[in-house]
Amino acid sequence: MLMLGVLAILLYANTLRHGFVLDDDTVLVRNQYVQEGWSGLKAIFTHDSFAGFERVGEGNSLLTGGRYRPLSLGMFAILYAFFGLHPFVFHLFSVLVYALTGVLLYRVLLLVLKNVKYFEEISFVTAALFILHPLHTEVVANVKSVDEILALFFGLLAMHQFFQAYDSSRPLPAWLASLWIWLACLAKENAITFLVILPLGLWFFRNANIWQVVRNALPLAIGVGVFLMMRESALGGQAGGTIMHDPLNNPFMVWNGQQWEACAPVAKWATIIYTFGRCVALLVVPYPLTHDYYPFHILLQSFSQPWVWVSLIILLLAGGYALWSLNKRHACGFGIIVFLLTWMVTSNIFFPVGTFMAERFLFLPSLGFILTISILVTPIAIKRQWIFGVLLLIGVLFSMLTIRRNPAWKDNETLMMTDIQRSTNSARLQNALGTHLLEKARSATDARQQQEGLHQALPHLRKAIELHPTYYDALLAYGACTFYVSQFDTSVASYRRASNIYPGDPSARVGLVYALRAYGEDQWTKKDTSGAVQSLEEAWTLQPDSLTAVRLSGYYLAMGQSDKSRQWRDQSHGKTR
Repeated sequence: MLMLGVLAILLYANTLRHGFVLDDDTVLVRNQYVQEGWSGLKAIFTHDSFAGFERVGEGNSLLTGGRYRPLSLGMFAILYAFFGLHPFVFHLFSVLVYALTGVLLYRVLLLVLKNVKYFEEISFVTAALFILHPLHTEVVANVKSVDEILALFFGLLAMHQFFQAYDSSRPLPAWLASLWIWLACLAKENAITFLVILPLGLWFFRNANIWQVVRNALPLAIGVGVFLMMRESALGGQAGGTIMHDPLNNPFMVWNGQQWEACAPVAKWATIIYTFGRCVALLVVPYPLTHDYYPFHILLQSFSQPWVWVSLIILLLAGGYALWSLNKRHACGFGIIVFLLTWMVTSNIFFPVGTFMAERFLFLPSLGFILTISILVTPIAIKRQWIFGVLLLIGVLFSMLTIRRNPAWKDNETLMMTDIQRSTNSARLQNALGTHLLEKARSATDARQQQEGLHQALPHLRKAIELHPTYYDALLAYGACTFYVSQFDTSVASYRRASNIYPGDPSARVGLVYALRAYGEDQWTKKDTSGAVQSLEEAWTLQPDSLTAVRLSGYYLAMGQSDKSRQWRDQSHGKTR
């Protein structure tokens, strides 16, 4: 136990000096309820988990079904009350919870597998490989994802008490299991799968009959029921957002040249199956890793693609063996069921999750996968000692990959610059990096650094729009970036497209006004008088002001049209008054 705990801490010690990244901004850095400390706990447990974010209006428009994960936010609030917004404290919390989860996993498996041959060795190999797996770097290095760790931690506590209750026939452990599964669900909704996993554990490892399984699962159902009532009360029965016709919210969309439309059902299923194969591949060979699997890093697939069929065969074999093992009660079957059941929750089979896959989504499924491999390999390794050497080599390689991956999570720029090499076709990442570089350039004090930064941002924003022609945020950022590098015609076109998407949004309209003015003045210097006047008049139509009218008055006077010059001069006086 000490070895496993120290191993986890050493693996992630190089994350302790990292800053906050990605969604840490939403759940911590700019979350009003979290930063109220103790006094914010009531609001955290009675509202959607994004309700405290200052841009909640935007968040609600993008997410369906709402999010209710108050446990991690509540813990953040308590840490904030004691230590303030210090990244070291929150990263240390994440690492320690991960280490405790690895140790707890070992202890739980010793209890659950006690009737399985070589259960001690299997338990240790499973816990060690789980701790070492590089696929978990996102969950540990990104503070926000501590919700995944807490869900597993309390789920394992529930499993421990659940088996204790069955083995001892005492009621107290059963009700403790109910408490722990309630807390696991409060950490993250996917912990509901423990309501199925734990009873199946009795079926596989205690030879319990159906009645015994159902009877012992009743306290668990109560814990889950309480969570669901709290969730319903907090979200108020509202959907918490609608599915927007945009691939960044519903990845199963295709561009027909004019608008986004839902892909064919056969393409959706082919892509889900293909993604399953990608998940298995990453569990076996966790390289290369990236935090962004948004469109179009993964493309929509068809059944003409060979890898779709390979993935389908793997899925059918795994599913078939899992069903067959229910009757035979083979331990490997339990691991496969845990893997498949937890994977399906975020697979887009039942509801869209906004992306094809994510490494954090594989945190819980990886336990079932690793348990299956350990049950298969460990007995063979005991008979053939050289296999332990192979396992040790895998552990060393996993450690190296984990330690080398961690520095990418140092800050947003480091993470995006690292992962853009792997997720080149992610419209979301291209826009995020381009926008970050744009903001960094605008804050630079040196003019040369500003221009270098702006020209560094341009290709990323351009690529985002090429991939996603109606990407509103990217169009705004591209309009601003091209404006600052004096590409005024491109800026006008970008802002115009953005304004056509959301005509009522002032951001696009104001940006278009400034771009039109600058473009008009630029055209005047290039002797294109009609282009200059046309641009300024359009800017006036969008936002009348004296500066535009004065400029138009001067242009018309220079063109010898004194009547129009006088009219615009009068307009300028009118706006001034």
